[in-house]
Amino acid sequence: MMWHRILGLAALLVLAVNFCSADDWTRFRGGDGTGASKEKGLPTTWSEKENIVWRTKLPGPGASSPVLTGDKIFLTCYSGYGVEKGEGDVKDLTLHVVGASRKTGKVLWEKKITPPAQPEYRDFMALHGYASNTPATDGKHVYVFLGSAGVYCYDLDGNEVWHKSVGKGTHGWGSGASPVLYKDTVIINASVESSALLALNKANGEQVWSIKNVTES
Repeated sequence: MMWHRILGLAALLVLAVNFCSADDWTRFRGGDGTGASKEKGLPTTWSEKENIVWRTKLPGPGASSPVLTGDKIFLTCYSGYGVEKGEGDVKDLTLHVVGASRKTGKVLWEKKITPPAQPEYRDFMALHGYASNTPATDGKHVYVFLGSAGVYCYDLDGNEVWHKSVGKGTHGWGSGASPVLYKDTVIINASVESSALLALNKANGEQVWSIKNVTES
């Protein structure tokens, strides 16, 4: 399956064009959510050797996007289960949050999180795996939503600032909603985890407001 092969590649490599001077990419589909960059003259083709600045081995695969701020890159991935269909035990699943150097690709820090019970690796779950929520950053902290494992805030050096549960619900299709930063809040679509849309205080993770009865369909 094509998606499975792509995720397998992500377990081994991060490929980068020469974006060391490019704008920050702070959330899913970029800072304004349009998926467009203001940068000009970027490469449009890549190969094993063409337009590759560096490559870095990761702990496992993932379907989330990396985010960039200043000289750092942040991304998520998973290991222990669901890397290969039919292998492993879901109890061994580990989620990873990784901070790397934007210039060299060197992994600067890594956090390992053991999630609550997760759906088995099959059907739609097998298309994207267990790390599909793209982080968000405001240039001072990185905010990561890991489904039923909760929302984590780290400083740029990997120190945990706070952790907040937003529900323990799961779905056979997995969790893929990405956090959005607005003023002093982190907005989380926890429709799978607690049927709610939530705003958390960026400084401490305390709930600012919530909308109930939000479904994942």
